[in-house]
Amino acid sequence: MQIDTLSTPNGIEHPQDAPFIIATDTPLPLPRVDAERGVFLTSIHTEVQLSGQKISSLMLERIVNEGKPKIPMIEVTLLGKHKQIQANPNDPGYVALLQEWQGEQNIRVMRYMFCVGVKGQPPQEFVDTHRLFLPDATDLDLKYLWVTSLVPDDDIDSFTAAILGQSITTQKGLEEAANFSE
Repeated sequence: MQIDTLSTPNGIEHPQDAPFIIATDTPLPLPRVDAERGVFLTSIHTEVQLSGQKISSLMLERIVNEGKPKIPMIEVTLLGKHKQIQANPNDPGYVALLQEWQGEQNIRVMRYMFCVGVKGQPPQEFVDTHRLFLPDATDLDLKYLWVTSLVPDDDIDSFTAAILGQSITTQKGLEEAANFSE
């Protein structure tokens, strides 16, 4: 029995009924990563150059836990005579501090990911304009603001996922994958 085969542009033959994708000139939906060029394409066609640097899970954990308020302790009397120290996570002051910390930690995580995960620095015109309004901003603050100005709000989740991909596929890697045979 002979199986009809199809040849792909790289010369690899596949059975005719094998599932594979035929490349067309139809553009892929945005936002997405162009792995060959190492860029994130936003839904408004802005290109953000990814650095390809690995996002350290240990660093993320440290950033997440930094500054977390400690649960206050209170002394309670058990059975009318035994005193014991217990955590009081319902303390209104603690709850307010915890909510403030949670909001700040989300921004710290995104700042780290965007500053490490994106290649390059903001253009001088961006820096000059924003320094007028934020004179105490650090270079990292300005890079974070620049990156967030490039990526629409609706694309942030996709962009974050692209950065967390931890590595960028290179042209060499794509060629090696295409030439891989079992």
